[in-house]
Amino acid sequence: MSRIFPNDSARNDKGPELKSSDLAFLQSDKAEEDFRKLYRFSQTLINTIPYGIGVVDEHGNILYLSDRLASMFKEKAIGKKCWDLYRDNKEQCAYCPLRKNIEVGETRTIESSGVFGGRIFQITHTGMIFDGKKAVLEVYHDITEQKKNQEIIGALARNLRAEKRKLEKVLGIDLRMRSIRKLNDLVDFIVEKSTEILEAEKCSLMLLDPDANELSIRGAKGLDDEIIRRSRVKVGTSIAGMVAEENCPILVRDIESNVRFSRQNRPSYQTKSFMSAPIKVHNRVIGVVNLADKRSDQEQVFSETDLNILCTIVHLASVAIENADFVQQLTHLSMTDPLTGIYNHRYFVASLDREIHRANRYGKPLCLFMIDVDNFKTYNDAYGHLEGDYLLKTVAGILKSNLRVVDIVCRYAGDEFVVILPETDSAEAVTAAEKIKKAIEHAILKQKVTISIGIAQYASPNMNKYDFILKADTALFQAKKQGKNAIRSFR
Repeated sequence: MSRIFPNDSARNDKGPELKSSDLAFLQSDKAEEDFRKLYRFSQTLINTIPYGIGVVDEHGNILYLSDRLASMFKEKAIGKKCWDLYRDNKEQCAYCPLRKNIEVGETRTIESSGVFGGRIFQITHTGMIFDGKKAVLEVYHDITEQKKNQEIIGALARNLRAEKRKLEKVLGIDLRMRSIRKLNDLVDFIVEKSTEILEAEKCSLMLLDPDANELSIRGAKGLDDEIIRRSRVKVGTSIAGMVAEENCPILVRDIESNVRFSRQNRPSYQTKSFMSAPIKVHNRVIGVVNLADKRSDQEQVFSETDLNILCTIVHLASVAIENADFVQQLTHLSMTDPLTGIYNHRYFVASLDREIHRANRYGKPLCLFMIDVDNFKTYNDAYGHLEGDYLLKTVAGILKSNLRVVDIVCRYAGDEFVVILPETDSAEAVTAAEKIKKAIEHAILKQKVTISIGIAQYASPNMNKYDFILKADTALFQAKKQGKNAIRSFR
């Protein structure tokens, strides 16, 4: 055969047609018929393979297109310049094989997303002779889905490697947890490792006060001191409270679209995803760990894997807390105020019941102080919350150091304190109050601070604890009303 394809005038968009004159070299009808069958088969084969095939001459003219490639054009393509159809900017590609001067028989392969709507093609160019002209055979293989799958597989591989590193870190903290002998140290360790392994900016560990049925923060990272100081959550309320009540971990990917917890994301949080898990000892919830603001480069949303890892960390912590020493420390923590270190309101109420019972049984006197820091709000506003906290700690320390060991010093609420004075009558209580008042006046603080004290003495078995507290509170009100920095006894 002198050539493979017929002349240009016989060619159309769907490829070349055979004429009888093109088969003149065949000597018999049988040979011609066999050749036509073979030709039609080859054309069908070309048009059904999952590739686009085209031929472009050295001037960029499109000479031939298979059906698959032709279907990608919205207009008739044969005879047009390839760059007029392939690219929006009507310019030849920088990698154009026509510019590279591909020799006959030479093959080069490129990848391009600059043709056919941004889909990615692997294009193989082969130099050839077409109708006696130098041309390029182009084979287009659409690899868009393959590329997407490669990206997905790559992302999965990266995620698997990241999760593997997280799990290795989790396994590494088990022995370290078991060696920690103080509960506060364990709390700090859990918070630190949870934020590190799970790539979170914020973490809080809350412990449960079973009598008050409240959770309070005992360790945190990334939270404002004021939030830590004031945060007390009733079981069953807020998200942490629900986790404690239901004894079940929670993962929220988007707080604003979540069906159960839908609300506007708070300004102090950078992302909308968070998770919480309960801490359990002997199948009893003793606390909750909360994580927020994931800071991973790949993802800012916590995943099921992240939640499983958090639950594993919490489980390891629970095993460590089962130590008897920790249970004892937990009991102590549930009775003490986290800021000042003195007893809390819960312990005050329980102790007052006990001391009233003793006073009734043994006929001993019993007095109660109700103490308020004068102008605390003004002091706090002037010097800030940290100085306000320091003032409260100082007052608590002075009360402890200027009273007897048997006296029970408690933080009542905010800037109010109460003191139970067993076997103390009214006169002795006034003496003790004067000593405390003078010590507060001489405390080294940002400015001089004073306190007001109300005193009540337990009168008879008919007086319950609420009447007793009310009498001390009434005396305190009288002291504040008469100019503050004063001591008044209930009359």
